[in-house]
Formats: sequence, structure tokens, C-alpha cells
Amino acid sequence: VPRNGYYYIEIGGAAGGSGSNGAKVSGYVELKAKEKLYFYVGKRGTDANTNCRTSGYEFNGGGIALPGKSGICGPTGGGATDVRLVGGSWNNTSSLISRIMVAGAGGGTSDNKTYTVPYGGTLYGVKPRFVTYQANIGVEGTQKTGGTAPTKDSCAQSTGTAGSFGKGGYGGASSATNVVTGGGAGGGSGYYGGSGASGLCNGTWPGGGGSSYISGYAGVNSVKESTTITHTNNTLHYSGKYFVGGKVIAGANSGNGYAKISYV
Repeated sequence: VPRNGYYYIEIGGAAGGSGSNGAKVSGYVELKAKEKLYFYVGKRGTDANTNCRTSGYEFNGGGIALPGKSGICGPTGGGATDVRLVGGSWNNTSSLISRIMVAGAGGGTSDNKTYTVPYGGTLYGVKPRFVTYQANIGVEGTQKTGGTAPTKDSCAQSTGTAGSFGKGGYGGASSATNVVTGGGAGGGSGYYGGSGASGLCNGTWPGGGGSSYISGYAGVNSVKESTTITHTNNTLHYSGKYFVGGKVIAGANSGNGYAKISYV
């Protein structure tokens, strides 16, 4: 930080694979000269069948999609974009706990357009929906928990996994062979990530969107201390830093994440 004063920060979470936008988050924060902030900018999720692997994440927590017997997979979730007080690897727990602003990312999207799109959300990620309840698709991240793992489809090789603090869940694998596309999409990262969807016979199911966070913003649930992930329904981050004029818009950023900071 070059000098004392208020700074405007705006960040955008990355989109999930196949077109689910991330959230846009902004606000003003008072900073002191020589303080350090660390910006982690999320990677856009990849489309179905383009990044099939069995471990890892998209940068900054986007959930991957597991390949099935035929080697195909669903789209991956996007990575969140955030502002931290502690550096290190993106998935370092102490670094994740130090986040004072997070823009949630979109979950991987279904190829079936009857499902709504799992955007990176506000206090909650956006949950994909169908005309009736669907237990096999991803679930959104919240202020206290990642999206819960979905029910395994009867013809899936595996179901999706739950989202967690700063990470989207994995999309499940299809057990079918000789199909063009198939598998559950990965969950979008966020303050808490959305879960991945179950695998299925043919086609893709959507993952859940990640949630956003701003210290001091009404309704957020901040981390109590720097050593453990403990919530006490307090809006203020343990560091004491908070934003004024905070705004969160679900599904407002396409592509990779971004970050801007300017002196006010």
C-alpha cells in the first residue's frame, strides 16, 4: 500500500466451464502505508471433455470433473477471486482464512438448457435448478458450509463431492462407454465452494456456484480467528479490516477472474 487512505477494490470471480458467470464484488477499505494485500485471481473453468483429470483444482479452487470409463468428463468449476492478508499457496489454510473479500465463481454448466445456470452468487452461490427437485446436481456454497454432495445417479461411476472452504467439489464420472459427452460438472469456488454434480449416463449435469464474502457486509459470517475455520455470526473479519459501500452482484463476470484497486 503506497499511502494511508481509502482504497476502492473490485474483483470478479471466474466463470465456470460452458458459460456460468462469476460474481462481481466491490467496496472501500481503509489501509495504511506499507501494509500488504495479496490478490488471488481465479481461472475460468474448462468446457466438457477438455480438462479431464483425477486430481487438483482450477486455480483458486474451481472443482474439476472426473473422467469416466470412456475418458470423457463434464466441465470444471471456476476459481474464486479474493483479497488476502496472508500470502502463500492459494490453498494454504492460513492464507484462505485471511481473506477479507471473495468473489464467488460459477459452477460448471449443464448441456441440458432446462437447468438454470449456477452463477457465482452473493451470500449464497446460485444453485442450479430444474422444473422439479433434482437430487443429482450440484448444491451452492453458503456462508458456513460448502455445497453438500449430491445423490449418486444409478448409472454413474461416481457422484460429485462436497464443496468446502475456498474449494469447489469434484464432478462425478459417468460409467457409460461410447458416448459423446457425459459426467457431472465441477463446483465453483468461493468463500465456500459449490458441490460437483453426480456422473450420469449421457450428457452433463451442473455443479453448484460458489458464495461471496465482504468483511463488514450485512449477512456475512466471518472467520473468528487466524488459526481455525470458526464462525460466530460476526460480520467483521478477525483482522478488524472491513469494507464500506460494499456491493455484490451474482453472475456478473464472464471469463477469467479479475481484480482492480485504486486510491480514493
